[in-house]
Amino acid sequence: MPKRKSNLSKNTRKAKTQRFQRKNESQKDRESRHTNCRLGISMSRSNESSSERNERLQLDRTRHSSLRSLESREKRLQIDRIQHTVSRSLQSRDSRKQRLEDDRIRHAFSRTIESEGSREQRLEDDRVRHAFSRTIESEGSREQRLEDDRIRHAFSRILESDDSREQRLEDDRIRHAFSRTIESEGSREQRLEDDRIRHAFSRTIESEGSREQRLEDDRIRHAFSRILESDDSREQRLEDDRIRHAFSRTIESEGSREQRLEDDRIRHAFSRILESDDSREQRLEDDRIRHAFSRILESVEFKEQRLKDDRIRHAVSRSQEPDDSREQRLESDRHYHQKQREFETQEQHDIRVTEQCDRYHESQGQRIERLAHLRESVSAIRQSETNFDRKRRLITARQTTSALRDIESEENRRQRLNNDHVRRTNRRNIAWREKFNSGFNYDTQINYSAASEIGPMNVCCNYCKALRWKDESKGICCSSGKVRLDSIQQPPEPLKSLLCGEHDQSQHFLNNIRRYNSAFQMTSFGAKEVHEGNYMPTFKIQGQLYHLIGSLLPVDNARESFLQIYFISDYVLQRDARLQCFPQI
Repeated sequence: MPKRKSNLSKNTRKAKTQRFQRKNESQKDRESRHTNCRLGISMSRSNESSSERNERLQLDRTRHSSLRSLESREKRLQIDRIQHTVSRSLQSRDSRKQRLEDDRIRHAFSRTIESEGSREQRLEDDRVRHAFSRTIESEGSREQRLEDDRIRHAFSRILESDDSREQRLEDDRIRHAFSRTIESEGSREQRLEDDRIRHAFSRTIESEGSREQRLEDDRIRHAFSRILESDDSREQRLEDDRIRHAFSRTIESEGSREQRLEDDRIRHAFSRILESDDSREQRLEDDRIRHAFSRILESVEFKEQRLKDDRIRHAVSRSQEPDDSREQRLESDRHYHQKQREFETQEQHDIRVTEQCDRYHESQGQRIERLAHLRESVSAIRQSETNFDRKRRLITARQTTSALRDIESEENRRQRLNNDHVRRTNRRNIAWREKFNSGFNYDTQINYSAASEIGPMNVCCNYCKALRWKDESKGICCSSGKVRLDSIQQPPEPLKSLLCGEHDQSQHFLNNIRRYNSAFQMTSFGAKEVHEGNYMPTFKIQGQLYHLIGSLLPVDNARESFLQIYFISDYVLQRDARLQCFPQI
């Protein structure tokens, strides 16, 4: 026992001496001591057997575990960080490579024996540690870290096998899918913006070969993913694509739009050269279904705009096509119509043949009636259109006509003018033979003024100086001077300026003059109207003509109208009551 005390005292004195020496040693002596220690430890470990190494590691784990149970974890980690930072700043390049290799071997071995819970805890600690370190790193350190990661990832991916690559990509997909389910809206926008910037930069520096390879990989990946997607996923993807494309096209410039359309034309032309007959038929069938569905949902304004664009596009393309292309187009049309007729039902065939026979065998009167119905329909549509719609239609017609005449050749222009001349000449030369009831069967092809037989209107009345025809009854104008009408006086201001176009509101007044007249009338027109069939160009009444006048006061809960308005004492209320009947003015 006394000898053991002596040994302990000796070891204590030795430890105190070492601490004193290390406290007072210089930096050079300290580095030399560390180097000698590393050499000694490395030499001893190179000579130890496998059982000795395992025993040493087990003793180290036991010692470290006992020490860590007595000290605070934060203090130990802080000391470890300082020690590691100092030691790594002093180690050589070869030593660093050896350390990293030892770390990889040790980490790989420890991860093979760790439990699932330990693995989750380790990954969580790594995420916290990495997030904290990245919040305090400088911009230069961040760039250096990212560059080192890129080099390390590129090198590791060169060495990895196909199975390892598939496993890595699958893990990445799972990790990305999970992280995107928990990210906020702001984080998502920031991630997408960073992706756009990174992709734009990488595509500016990639070579032509790399670009082709990337596009080919994208096509294969998209084709594979679309094979596996469900119907709901496909609909959602197409809807997202439509929204994204619509937004991008609203902000693109005119030059970008032209370039996009040109690229689309080239891509479509190239893809259609390579497609098989079955693929072409399937594409055309899908197009027909899609167009039919979209036209069911489109509004009247959108339909008119689409038809106008189609007319302009077809007119431009047909004016520029050569004779061979025209013959090819007509032949394709014939083939298309023939194919359509092969698939039509017997009922559709009978309807089509009946309509063609009726059109072919219709008489001049039936043709006139059909065109009259067509004019009536067009007239009804144009009467219901607003001033804005009418102006837009006229502007569109002028633009269409101007565009067609700008691109027409000199030969086409001569042909058009010649056709107009022939049409006008034929109209003048049509004889007015059937004069009985011709007032109820007006023909636009007959020049009625050239067929007059009542002589010129060159007989002047001696009293009122009115002109009449030679065989017209005398006194029909003024009863041989018995009827005298005062000269028409100049209208008062501001009515004169409004009528003559000299007032600021003249255009509005002239466009709504009938409404203004109706707003100030005291009576209303009344008669028994006569209706004869669907087409009746003349307004007819039967019996007597009346001017209806209402009661002096309106019925309960009714608005004043006509004469009743003049019994409102307040002029402002009286004016407003009139104008409420005509909201357009």
